[in-house]
Amino acid sequence: MDWIEEYIELLYTTDGDELDLNSIDKAKELKYKHMPERFYKYREINEFSLKNFEDDTVWVTTANNYNDPYDCALNMTFSIEAINRIKENTIELCKKNSGLILSSDDEKVLKECRELTEFHYFLAKKYIEQTQNDYNPKEMADAIKHAVDKEFDLINERYRDNFQKSILNCSFSEINDSILMWSHYGGYHSGFCVEYNFKQLGEKNELTRMLQPVIYQDKLFDITPYIKNSVNLNCLISSYVAMTKSTEWKYEKEWRYSISWGSSAVPFAKGVTTPTKVFLGARISEENELLIKDIAKKKSIPVYKMQMKSNEFKLISTRIQ
Repeated sequence: MDWIEEYIELLYTTDGDELDLNSIDKAKELKYKHMPERFYKYREINEFSLKNFEDDTVWVTTANNYNDPYDCALNMTFSIEAINRIKENTIELCKKNSGLILSSDDEKVLKECRELTEFHYFLAKKYIEQTQNDYNPKEMADAIKHAVDKEFDLINERYRDNFQKSILNCSFSEINDSILMWSHYGGYHSGFCVEYNFKQLGEKNELTRMLQPVIYQDKLFDITPYIKNSVNLNCLISSYVAMTKSTEWKYEKEWRYSISWGSSAVPFAKGVTTPTKVFLGARISEENELLIKDIAKKKSIPVYKMQMKSNEFKLISTRIQ
């Protein structure tokens, strides 16, 4: 078991009753021990990024504003209990709205159907027999299944959308020389990248306690095991969702600061420690280079500039101030 797996076991139990202050402190200690000495924030140059740099702040925003539509996305699969309730509701609706007559034996068969496909087919066949319509039972069952699947998708979509609007994040990286990240977040290599040493703030600092490594995986986060018992819900689960991303983003080596805020979540500038270094993009303009160097000089921060190697796909940095 690596340290991240142990961290998750300590902090994100499916039964909230198993979570206590001791396990939370152990998880935070473990994470702090493995936290990198340096974090990096890639920025394009605009009035907001320059102000953040001047004021020692970072921008914390809701997940629905990120470039990844799956950021902080989650999925909910439907348990046997939920499916049984859906079956019961479907039976009642069919009896009420279509005049379908079901014997106690019919209802028993329907309730014992293990697969919804089987359930839909039996229901469709009964309806056709009683109404003497010339519908095809399989086509009708498929139509019912399609309607139910669509409803499931809408429920998940609404759930995901609400969550993405309620969680606030700020992302950092373990690396400062990613060609892709300079392209995506550093203004196509014409921006800058700020270095922070958050570890020096100490283990008890709010920022270091809230920072978490991103977990990269192939499937959406399934929240079902955590909501089976709403009474014992793990109150920290939203942070677990926020640290889960697709493996396609693995190259970012991301850590993120996340806050679950609710429906009133509003982006804000959060104060952080003064940067330890600043790196200029390989294509930064002379005007913007002077702007960053001037701010860095006032803060007594060393300035480095990224350079493209001529014989390989690699960026290196050289100190220029």
